Parts: sequence; structure tokens; C-alpha cells
Amino acid sequence: MHLDSVKMLSVTSSWNLTQAPLTPSTFNSRSMKECIGAANGRRGLQFNQSVAEVFRNDGWGVSVEVQMTRFQAPHSAASGDIDVIAMKDGVVYICECKELLFARTISEVVEQLRRFRGQHGDSLWRHTRRVDWVRSHPAKITEMAGWEPMEIRSLLVTSKIVPMQFAKTFPLKFCRLAC
Repeated sequence: MHLDSVKMLSVTSSWNLTQAPLTPSTFNSRSMKECIGAANGRRGLQFNQSVAEVFRNDGWGVSVEVQMTRFQAPHSAASGDIDVIAMKDGVVYICECKELLFARTISEVVEQLRRFRGQHGDSLWRHTRRVDWVRSHPAKITEMAGWEPMEIRSLLVTSKIVPMQFAKTFPLKFCRLAC
């Protein structure tokens, strides 16, 4: 994995969500789990699109929610999707976008840190697998962009200041962007 080359970008969104997070596991009924899952999916897509808009406004070519099957990646090597791919001047950003709620309690901080350790199965690990696949198959980006990438960079984009920014051993670099 290329954890040392992953960066984090914090995007301030216009949504001011102050309610407790609702996850499908919070509920017992299938219909409620599906409803919450669908709402979270829509919120995630809106955030991905707002991140893409920041890049577009700066002259980047952008693709949103690109399935790894488009790169012909086998499920065992890299699955899921890339939230945002931004391309400009030979540079490609592979972005993992997370619309996170502000961690208010110690347990919420611990949960966010747990999800982004770069360990097997967590959010950061899945992202780095996708980045590794794209880096090892640059011809797929060349087909998409119409030019050969000189550099493929990894970027983790969040909606809030997150506890990972303050962990001494966290392998990401951070910057903040308001949109």
C-alpha cells in the first residue's frame, strides 16, 4: 500500500448536520434499514458531487463514482468505486470522499479512527487497494483522460475536521478546502 502518499482534504459543506448519526445498524426492521441506507447513499453522492465541483471550478476534468469494473479490476484485487477522479496537467487524483459527522464523544472519535487505520477491510484499506490498482494499470486512466498520467495521487476528502488529523501515527497529510 502507498499510505505515505495518501493525502487528506477537508471540504466544508453547506449541510449543517447536528443530529446524531443514523446508520442502518441502528434499526431492526428491513424497511427502516433500507430507508436509512438510501438516505445515506444520497447524502454521500451529493458530497461527492460537491467535491467534484470544487475540482471542476479549478479547471480539472472530473468523473464521479467510477466503478472499479470500468478499470477491469477483479473483485479480489479492488472492488467498489472511486468517488471522484480529477485529472489535469498530467496529474490524477483518486479521491475517497466521506461526509462525516463531527465526532463529539470519545467513542465517536475512536470509531472514526478505527475506520481509517489502513488495516484489512477498513475504509482506508479499501481506498488504498483501489489506488494501488489504478497505479499498476495506468493505461486505464490514459483511456479515460486521453493522455498518459505523470502522477497518480491519492486523496481522502472529508466534510469535517476529523480526529485522524491529530493522530501522530496516521499516514495521511492534511489540508483544508472550503466549498
